[in-house]
Amino acid sequence: MDKKQNRSVTFRFILIVFACFLLSSAFVILITFLIAKMGIKIPPARTTVYLLICFGASCILGTILAAVLSKKSARSYNKFRRALNEVANGNFDVSIPEDEDMFMSLFAEDFNATVKQLKGVEIMRSEFITNLSHELKTPITSINGFAELLLADGISEEERKEYAQIIYNESNRLLKLAKNTLLLSKLEGQTIVTEKRLFSFNEMIESSLILLEKEMAAKNINLRLDLDRVNYYWDSSLLSQVVINLVSNAIKYGKQNGNISVELHSNSGYVFLSVKDDGIGMSEKTLAKIFDRYYQGDSSHKTEGNGLGLSIVKKIIDLCGGKIDVGSKEGEGTYFMITLPEKMPV
Repeated sequence: MDKKQNRSVTFRFILIVFACFLLSSAFVILITFLIAKMGIKIPPARTTVYLLICFGASCILGTILAAVLSKKSARSYNKFRRALNEVANGNFDVSIPEDEDMFMSLFAEDFNATVKQLKGVEIMRSEFITNLSHELKTPITSINGFAELLLADGISEEERKEYAQIIYNESNRLLKLAKNTLLLSKLEGQTIVTEKRLFSFNEMIESSLILLEKEMAAKNINLRLDLDRVNYYWDSSLLSQVVINLVSNAIKYGKQNGNISVELHSNSGYVFLSVKDDGIGMSEKTLAKIFDRYYQGDSSHKTEGNGLGLSIVKKIIDLCGGKIDVGSKEGEGTYFMITLPEKMPV
């Protein structure tokens, strides 16, 4: 131990001695009280001797109790210290037995739960790095390869346009990945929203969906809208991200010639936004982790994505003070229901 730790242990020992001294003194006083209640009288000449005996007994009893408790405390302290050092060195498999006294057992339970959470975050981080590497490698390789082909002699105008289109699509993929990563990073450190204004929620949805027309046309998606006229006071750009991410997700996992419905209603002081598709749906395992950062249910990467879109949606809804519910069944589709509290300008 260093000097600081030695001082800490010494201070704790002194506190234990003092506490035990008070406890033993209280015990002696209790005995004295009981003796008096029983009518046993102590001769005045022996009062001083009796007090000295009581004081000595309390000191001895307090020291013994302090030694026992401090030894046990030191063992627990060293056990926790070793466990903390293991966690600090990146070992998240460490745990502390929960067979101590009540206080230590509760502490150990909280410690083990925290380490378990840290291990989960570390696993997600590793998975994210793997997924991110894959997402970066594929478009960069495509851009590099087709850029070389564009520089080659003897290619036709049709081939040149095709290669340029591929480069454009892949660069857009990279741009979307960068934007989502930066947005999620910004939202993670944000607790309040300052860019608020009164806007037309239904018009915002329609404007957001225009950005996805090309994707819907590529799969011949039938879009059904049922939008009430709703004015809402909040950050319209963030809620637009919610709409874009949810509908984009529905397109991505939807069927060719499939259906997507978007509904907006207002009732009893709440605004309800729902997005429903009849696509491939999700398993219960995927459904349980759908809002986890970096998680991708499609581990085969058959669909484009980076596992950030729904994490962004969840964070935005939390910032708005709302809630999001999701239901899905494999082969039948998925629906998202968002409930937002009505907000007025202040």
